[in-house]
Amino acid sequence: MVHFIPGRFLSIGGHIETTIPRPTAMGWRCAVVGSLFVLLTPGSLAQGNPTLFWIKVNDSIGGYDSLTFGNHPFATYCVDTGLGENYSPPFPPSGFFAVFLSIPGRANCFTNLGLIKKDLRGYNLSGTDTFLIRIANLDSAAQLPSATATLRWPDMNYLGTRCDSMFLVDPSQSIIKEKVNMFSTESIILDSVYNPTGPNPSAPLFKFFIYIYGVRPCSSICDYPPIVHTLSATEIDSSAATLNGSVIPGCYWLDSVTFEYGATTAYGNEIVGVQGSGYRVSATITGLQHNTTYHFRIAPYLHFSDCCSPCSSPCYGEDSSFTTDGLTIVKKDDTGIPPKFVLNQNYPNPLNPSTVITYDLPSTTHVKLMVFDMLGQEVARLVDETEFAGRHTQPFNAAMLSSGAYIYTLSAGSNVQSKIMTVIR
Repeated sequence: MVHFIPGRFLSIGGHIETTIPRPTAMGWRCAVVGSLFVLLTPGSLAQGNPTLFWIKVNDSIGGYDSLTFGNHPFATYCVDTGLGENYSPPFPPSGFFAVFLSIPGRANCFTNLGLIKKDLRGYNLSGTDTFLIRIANLDSAAQLPSATATLRWPDMNYLGTRCDSMFLVDPSQSIIKEKVNMFSTESIILDSVYNPTGPNPSAPLFKFFIYIYGVRPCSSICDYPPIVHTLSATEIDSSAATLNGSVIPGCYWLDSVTFEYGATTAYGNEIVGVQGSGYRVSATITGLQHNTTYHFRIAPYLHFSDCCSPCSSPCYGEDSSFTTDGLTIVKKDDTGIPPKFVLNQNYPNPLNPSTVITYDLPSTTHVKLMVFDMLGQEVARLVDETEFAGRHTQPFNAAMLSSGAYIYTLSAGSNVQSKIMTVIR
């Protein structure tokens, strides 16, 4: 049994595509903005470029693979290792695998094991081609009737610039009863596909064909150029600041984002940015001189499509500047007790994997020092006890955290302060 999944999102290379120009789970593509469609004319089509498609397979037991297929001007029907095609290793005794197989009636260049990850063909005059894929999960849990597998592929806007039509067919018609128009839906769920006692006669193996008609080279135009802006710096103190910017990639793929910074517009320093919510990107720099003006700009690295020449990159944002605070000296009274409640910026920041957090308590009180992710979920509790007045130092090892921005919060009585730390790997 097959379920079609509605929705207008698409995951490519790890980004989400919506109905505005933005990345498809760090590739990004655009095709639709509101009701505006990109229309391509024959004269706008690039000549002699590869035309690539992908299909992602994941099942409810944890099996996953992403397969690339299509046409390339230098490809043959057989194995082209120079283009990234590789023979499949012997099938594992357990677990998930997905391979491309030779098409029946053609020379068996793939061996019985097939190809992994990528299957490319040369162009032909008819503009049609066929791909055969086999998936399996040999784990016993996958072979239960409740286990499912999901197939996902690009939406019609992506497919429509590369071919006239595309269909997915189950030759046994046991799981997929009728051919699937891949322009009409972006994913299907296969029920009980690995179950040996279910409807699939070859379980736990399952084979399906993809038929492509009217294959053409990719478009080399981009009607939605990237929008790149440098935003104001925040969290500025005497030795640190957080640099901010935004990147809307438009039709482009976003590879990485950095910030250039320095005491002049020649910059001279660079730091990798961390993606936050929406299109916002940030990076925290430390070790700055107090009472000094710094310049910075965002510098995303982008390229256009999977088949056309990279655009000029990076695409720089505007210059922005900030001035660090004057040197702050925490004065203590004759008893050595700080006069006020202060949470300091962790150092080093960004960190990999350890850092130190210091804070001042003007009186003895119950203290909580906690770390949260950007969704507000607690990921670490460093202190939860009564502490005496004075300066306190708390080390933190973030080895268990993935790269990204985190918020650490100090609560002491009625006083609460928070700052942002950045973990890099």
